[in-house]
Amino acid sequence: MTRRRRLIAIVLAIFLAFWVIFALVPTTWHGSLNTPTTQATETVAFKCGPLWGASYVRGPSTTAFPVVGTPCGTRDADQVMVAVDILIAIVGIGLVVRLGRGRPGGSYPDALQTPPAVPS
Repeated sequence: MTRRRRLIAIVLAIFLAFWVIFALVPTTWHGSLNTPTTQATETVAFKCGPLWGASYVRGPSTTAFPVVGTPCGTRDADQVMVAVDILIAIVGIGLVVRLGRGRPGGSYPDALQTPPAVPS
């Protein structure tokens, strides 16, 4: 495998590792509270379960004002995004490794090479 293909495979492996770790680590969701216009905006944080793990939402049981948005509400979309990114990385690594092997007999023929002269 050439140096360029090896570098591409390493970059794709790092990309794959990033998304697998992202899918296994719990995240924090920060949202705003629906405060009156005369009061300063307040925020609240909720701890969300990992995308590929137990689904849970942990945060304050009550807030002074309603929460804007749904805590951890993008879980389904994030699961799809992570699955697609991981699939792209696996297919990319497979293609780079498979196409990097070349022909068993040597290098690819040069299309611009002139054919050998035929003796007459």
